[in-house]
Amino acid sequence: MKANWIAGGLLLVLYLLWLTATAPARLLAPMLPPGVQVGQFSGSVWRGAAQPVYWHGERLERLAWSLTLAGWQVSLSDPRGVMGQARLWGLRDLRLQEGRLTAPASLLSRWLMSTMPVKAAGEVTFSLTEGRFSDGRCRHIIAGGAQWRQARLHSPGRQPGAGPG
Repeated sequence: MKANWIAGGLLLVLYLLWLTATAPARLLAPMLPPGVQVGQFSGSVWRGAAQPVYWHGERLERLAWSLTLAGWQVSLSDPRGVMGQARLWGLRDLRLQEGRLTAPASLLSRWLMSTMPVKAAGEVTFSLTEGRFSDGRCRHIIAGGAQWRQARLHSPGRQPGAGPG
């Protein structure tokens, strides 16, 4: 009789481990930060993808992740030239390490300089050694930088090189 209880308990533990290992990625939906929406999840909680991803109304084609001993390895890509990767720890209080985001300057200028009539060209790469975020805000950055390759700016209302009259 006791052997049956042990076997039943072992089967229950194995079943619960199997459920945990195969937990569908859609279970992550309630943990998404404000301003983020996902069209469709695929894979599991441990290794999966979301596509498309909307961040404050801006569409990004694909976000992929895998859980490793070093944290969540996250990468994003988009046909417009947006590529990024980072290692994340935490859910609500997020620690980002070794982050890198590359995007066309024309796309970034739309996001960052929406009030200025300036068009930008080239490619911008942001890197972040480590940052801490909570409540949708950056709380602390240890080190980071930006590089703008083939940088060009154009103001539609002025001729290039024209100074004040």
